[in-house]
Amino acid sequence: ATTTTVPVKSPDGTVSNKTFVNHRYSDYSIWDEYRSHDPMLGLLYPHLAQQVGLSMLEMFYEEGQVQLPKWVLANVETNTMVGDHSAIILADWMMKGVKYLEGKADPYAYGNLSDACYKAITNLCAQSGLSASSTGYIPCDQDHNGASVTLDVALDAGALVNMGKVLGMPAFATDPQLLNCAGSYKNVWAVDQLNQTYFCPKFTNGTQFCPWPLTPYFIFEEWYTEGNSAQYRWYVPHDIGGLISLFPNGPSEFVNALNEFFVQSEQWPLGNTLPNWAFWAGNEPSILTPFLFNFAGNEYAHLTQSWVQNILDTYYPSGPEGIPGNDDYSTMSAFCLFGYLGLYPVSSTNNYSLVVPRFDDIQLSLGGIGAVDGDEDSGIYFSPWGDGLLNGGATPDGNGNYLFLHIKAYNRPDPSVTPIAYISSIKLNGATLPSPIVTHQQLIETTPPGQPTLIEYYLTGVPTVFGDTTGALPVHQPPTVPPMKIKISADEIIGEYNKKKKASSARKSALGKNKLHPSNRN
Repeated sequence: ATTTTVPVKSPDGTVSNKTFVNHRYSDYSIWDEYRSHDPMLGLLYPHLAQQVGLSMLEMFYEEGQVQLPKWVLANVETNTMVGDHSAIILADWMMKGVKYLEGKADPYAYGNLSDACYKAITNLCAQSGLSASSTGYIPCDQDHNGASVTLDVALDAGALVNMGKVLGMPAFATDPQLLNCAGSYKNVWAVDQLNQTYFCPKFTNGTQFCPWPLTPYFIFEEWYTEGNSAQYRWYVPHDIGGLISLFPNGPSEFVNALNEFFVQSEQWPLGNTLPNWAFWAGNEPSILTPFLFNFAGNEYAHLTQSWVQNILDTYYPSGPEGIPGNDDYSTMSAFCLFGYLGLYPVSSTNNYSLVVPRFDDIQLSLGGIGAVDGDEDSGIYFSPWGDGLLNGGATPDGNGNYLFLHIKAYNRPDPSVTPIAYISSIKLNGATLPSPIVTHQQLIETTPPGQPTLIEYYLTGVPTVFGDTTGALPVHQPPTVPPMKIKISADEIIGEYNKKKKASSARKSALGKNKLHPSNRN
């Protein structure tokens, strides 16, 4: 087995080298887990993130340096799902400074890993026809899910462009192939029959059509990967500002449409029994959406606060039904965890969208030598917080753990009277933030040596423009969304679902398989 040698500090202050065995990790559900599970590993279990990163690099070489692992089961690449989202996971960890990802003496040696990401994603973009020009897209007559697969591949490229910007790597930040591919999502944006804008299927000849957006995908929809156009309308995590700019009237139109999306989800007649036609808490394409209001402007941030709390209360109760659907390798659990912490990672970027934390005092620690769980809990040596804490003279607790992140909330309203709390302002290490968004670099670089990062949330019981501590500024109030006229009963929906299950094999055979969507999953 290969090893990684790391200088560690003993409780008495002496420094010595410790050798960690590099374990091989497999069984990835990458299309799911890149969104929340893997950012959680980088934050709370960086030693495991380091081991997974090494495993992914090994698999890249074993696959002939053509692609990163997509959906490895045991030692077999199943090629299930779309895109090549290992690149997003690895870019996330490199942007956030997870150490020893290549197992070398230099903890920030990312050359081989970034090169693997570049080769895999430029190859994928070229195969998809998205890198040669700024007008590329994946035609739906070549891949039935071409519109949504275009978004997935654009996301892979966008993660590398963003990594280049954060780490000062012009070869990534300005690479024409990556830039064309990352911006290709704009080429499937269209106006539908109701004069609304969505990402819609587009044929080779350039003609385009938009399915009715609220089509329950599991019954009638064949044009998007595990979703419909209403759910994929918001799926540009690597360029949220670019997405907002696609709406003709800018942020206010974006926010009103996004709020309508959540209201419509509450009008779905089957609860969480079957996939919702709008926001669907039980599957991955929707889970970032409640955090997007923060990016439209401070006057809209109260909507992120209210919808996230509503989702956690509705879909993550304390009983046996406390996870909405398949946990997908803890992707849903990690969504809930970050929601409770009050900061949600926007994977493919170094941003966190800040929301009301669930508790008034949260303390996160990482283990050092002497930690109760041994090597697997030696995370301080693999964490970007490690340098500042260890070199700054931080003292571990009695179990060998180092406090690295302290989250506090003040003035929480009585939940029995005011069930939804809102953020008035936030301080990071004593300095007031200008918006409810923070970068990972801000968390690290503003923290005094030897101290944990301190995030302080100042709450209120009324919707407030973020940063307006006086409550004088008017908040944005989205238009009232009228009730939908639903002409199909819950029994009819379930009946159609059962018919589709019986016909799935025949339909799958008729659609055939595509090199960009090898599994052709239903």
